[in-house]
Amino acid sequence: MKFLISYFAVGFVAFFGSVCLSLRCYQGVMNNTIKISGSATECLGTAYSCLKSVDLTSKIATRNCQYTNCTENGYQTFTPKCTSNGLQEICCCYGDGCNPSSKTIFSMFTIILSLVLMISFFNLI
Repeated sequence: MKFLISYFAVGFVAFFGSVCLSLRCYQGVMNNTIKISGSATECLGTAYSCLKSVDLTSKIATRNCQYTNCTENGYQTFTPKCTSNGLQEICCCYGDGCNPSSKTIFSMFTIILSLVLMISFFNLI
C-alpha cells in the first residue's frame, strides 16, 4: 500500500509542478560556434524537454522546447541523450536551460529529484 501511495504522491507532485512551473529552454537558430548569450525563455504549454539540433556541415544550431520526452531508438528515456549520424547532432535534455552547448548537462533539480526518489523507493520495499 505504501508503494502505491508513494507513486501517487510522486505523480501528483510532478503534475502539480508541471502545471505551476513552465520549463525554460534556449530557443532560436544561430551558429553553433558562438557562445549563447542571454537566458533561457519560458516554453508555452507543457513542454517536457529541451532540444538542440546541429547541422554539422553548416554549424547551425536550432534550439527549442519539445512537447514529448526524449527518445532513444524509438523508446522514451528519462535521461538526457545526444545522437549523431555524422551530418546532424540532436541533443534532448530535461531541466531549465539545459540546451546551451553540445554537451549534455544534468540539472541540479534532476539529480536531487532522482536521489530523493531512489531513497524513498528503497525505504518502502
